[in-house]
Amino acid sequence: MATAPRHPGLDRKKSTVITKEFLVGLLAIVLGGYNLYYLYAKKPLFGIILSLDITHSIADIILVIAGLILWMTAYKLWRYKWHASRFI
Repeated sequence: MATAPRHPGLDRKKSTVITKEFLVGLLAIVLGGYNLYYLYAKKPLFGIILSLDITHSIADIILVIAGLILWMTAYKLWRYKWHASRFI
């Protein structure tokens, strides 16, 4: 049974996409977590209640969630690549 020829750069391209997804997700999680930490950890509790910056907090939470979504996507791509490599 003849199989279709594989492009030699295809595996390399998939691995670079997975690496980029992982690194950008890591950067988003680190930046969002860093901003949230310094927004809330460096102020006393009474100061947090008086000066809540809701838009900044929501933006940082969304940044962390986006990073987690990128990590899940990178994991799914890696898992697909690993399973697909076992069939050939």
